[in-house]
Amino acid sequence: ISLEMQVKLLRAIQEGEFERVGGIATIKVDVRLITATNQDLRKRTQDGQFREDLFYRLNVVHITVPPLRERIDDIPLLADYFLTKYNERLNKGVEQIDEQAIGGLQGYSWPGNIRELENVIERCVLFCDTEKLTYGELPHELTKPRDGTDGEAPQPTEELNTETGLKDQVKAATASLERRLINKALEQTGRNVTKTAQLLKISRKSLQTKMKELGLRDGPVPPSEEPKS
Repeated sequence: ISLEMQVKLLRAIQEGEFERVGGIATIKVDVRLITATNQDLRKRTQDGQFREDLFYRLNVVHITVPPLRERIDDIPLLADYFLTKYNERLNKGVEQIDEQAIGGLQGYSWPGNIRELENVIERCVLFCDTEKLTYGELPHELTKPRDGTDGEAPQPTEELNTETGLKDQVKAATASLERRLINKALEQTGRNVTKTAQLLKISRKSLQTKMKELGLRDGPVPPSEEPKS
């Protein structure tokens, strides 16, 4: 907004009156103004890009809304809301989002904040053909490794088990990998659940649920003692 426009805006707020473009009549207004910005207006006033008097006129009640990445505990609630919204809009029947998928949502940085989360849930609901949205159905940008690797899936090192189907073998391999990663993180943090959750970039609740599922509540399970699939 130009400095010239800022002067007009200040007058409208301060005096409660303005003239339309090309008009000559003064219009009186009585409004309550709510403004929002993602810029640092204090810095812009120091740089001469925003009028200081307008800034203090607007900054009566200041509310800071942190980005979504700083309030990951809100993500499950928001995701559930958007799930319900797009189930109805798209006439789908996706009843829930599994814990691993929630962990994936909470581990992402969300540069687009809530709008980006809504778009992701809409996309997932659109393409999901089951009643549960799983981690594998999340977009690639949410599931790609953040450690600088090329993102390719690890190659299997075990012999193919012909007695069980692909889905069961993938489920067992996923559980085994999760168990090893959580074990390692627990060891690094001295079994501090809060620090472990931060290290793994998931919520504390999700970690506790996963530890219960994997039998890690009482202590790490050595690799040699992991349940066989």
